[in-house]
Amino acid sequence: KGVYGFTLDPMYGEFVMTHVDIKIPKKGSIYSFNEGNYQLWDDKLKKYMDDLKNPSLQPSGKPYSAR
Repeated sequence: KGVYGFTLDPMYGEFVMTHVDIKIPKKGSIYSFNEGNYQLWDDKLKKYMDDLKNPSLQPSGKPYSAR
């Protein structure tokens, strides 16, 4: 089990495993989320995402950055 990354090798036209056992850091300063359907989200998810953007709620005093 786990997450693995594959890259297309154009010479052979096949995917080759290039990243083994990919992990997400426990802490970070960047979030990536498709906010296009924000109005359709559950209220708890909306609050969580809004809290990420509020610097006063972050230990660093800085909001998370979006990517």
